[in-house]
Amino acid sequence: MIESLASQCLLSPHANARLLAAALVYNLAAYSHNQRIHAQTTSAVVAEESAMPSDDLSAALLESITSLASVTSSTNSKGNANLKETLHALLLALGMLLYAAPPENMLWDLCQAMDLREVLKEIKSNGRDLGDEVKSEPLLKEVGDELLGRGGF
Repeated sequence: MIESLASQCLLSPHANARLLAAALVYNLAAYSHNQRIHAQTTSAVVAEESAMPSDDLSAALLESITSLASVTSSTNSKGNANLKETLHALLLALGMLLYAAPPENMLWDLCQAMDLREVLKEIKSNGRDLGDEVKSEPLLKEVGDELLGRGGF
């Protein structure tokens, strides 16, 4: 139920809803990561896939990143700053999911199918209609070049 709500909020036309949903996805990914680490240190058997967020939630996160230019901000004066915060939260959540995901996880395939690495390069180079403030986001390089560049493809 939580994942369904987060998926819907990730696709909301409002930046604040996406921001808060991204924070929830980050926490779910961190929980999954911690379960995996705990299983390695205690030799406990934990079903890795059951701890990972669903493929639907992962797809909603990727779609939220690629369609970020279409969201509306709650206030016009802080529009680009709010979009930068939202992009930061979305990339943090994606980074944690990718970092925690095993190589055979469907998330890597989704990133490749949606050509996410190129989308992040485009945002970094020209702002993709999000403004100059968004182009300076450091996670664009870390997620796009480091994780996706060295990851599953």
